[in-house]
Amino acid sequence: MRKSLFTASALALTVMIAPACASKGFVRESVGEVNTKVDTLGTSLEETQEATRQNTQRIGEVDQKAEAAGTAATAARTAATEARTAADSAANAARTVNTRVDAVETASRRLIYEVTLTADQGNFSFGAAALPDSARASLDEMINRLKA
Repeated sequence: MRKSLFTASALALTVMIAPACASKGFVRESVGEVNTKVDTLGTSLEETQEATRQNTQRIGEVDQKAEAAGTAATAARTAATEARTAADSAANAARTVNTRVDAVETASRRLIYEVTLTADQGNFSFGAAALPDSARASLDEMINRLKA
């Protein structure tokens, strides 16, 4: 009986342990799937690293262009400041010239006409204060010319 109990125990133990063992085919299939996933992830990682390298290079190029643009903007600002200074100087010079032109124009409006009437032309009578008609006509003619 001992032998049959031992045999029954050994058989029961074998039935319980046998399904827990993995076959070579199952291991190869499982390892193959894992290897495929690892290879896929490795490829994906390499592609990501390459994209990162390219992006880093592009960022460097963009930084260089931005720096060049900043330098150009600074130069443009300097040129604009110089142009504004020159324009302000020109405006001041124009105001000075305008002031001089106004002064000349004002002076040119003050025309002085000088008419000299001699005794022959004016026919002044000796001791008389009244202006003769011929002298008055000469003065009226000069006034009409000035008005014109």
